Amino acid sequence: MLDVTLSFSAIFIGVGLHYTGFSPSKNGTKSLLLFSGAFLLGTIVLEVLPFVYDNKPSAGLFVLAGILLQLFLETMSKGVEHGHFHLRDTKPIIVMFALSIHAFLEGIPIGQFDYFLLAIVLHKIPIGIVFYQFLKAIELSKVGTWLLITAFALMTPLGNLSAEYISFFQNYEVELYAFSAGLLIHIASIILFESDDKHQFNFSKLILVLLGVGLAYLL
Repeated sequence: MLDVTLSFSAIFIGVGLHYTGFSPSKNGTKSLLLFSGAFLLGTIVLEVLPFVYDNKPSAGLFVLAGILLQLFLETMSKGVEHGHFHLRDTKPIIVMFALSIHAFLEGIPIGQFDYFLLAIVLHKIPIGIVFYQFLKAIELSKVGTWLLITAFALMTPLGNLSAEYISFFQNYEVELYAFSAGLLIHIASIILFESDDKHQFNFSKLILVLLGVGLAYLL
């Protein structure tokens, strides 16, 4: 139950931070996004991938499939899941669909790995900031805004619950973990390499990445 509560609450924590002054363009949000991306990548490489390769040597095919799916989803999501967005030719329902698929899949491995939940929560908090800013930018009504926020927040817990209680997900759990890992490897890599609008990677950003990866290693 804690998994469901925390993964659901993360988006709302991000929205709350927006009201305290955080925004996608602020250094605090960028730093949190970068640290969480590094921790997420470290958790996948050190915890998830060893498990899936031990249990299924051909898991690489599913990892690659996850990466390719995320590439496709990004054509619809406009980049919200890695910290920024583009409003040109944006259709909110398509963005929501892509984000929901992403959020559902990232919830599937939560119950299996010790620190994956923490990685996902830290990842989703800055995404909550960006998603709320996106909804404001498209001038959605307040009711529509909170309905979409709630629906988005529910998707990761639904992925987690599906993995726990639906036999299909249990029968193919290793493949699904690998698929989710590939999807998140792509997201985390984009966050790390696009952490600056000028595509520069300075010393302070390197420290944040080392802290994130270091925490994943220590845990």
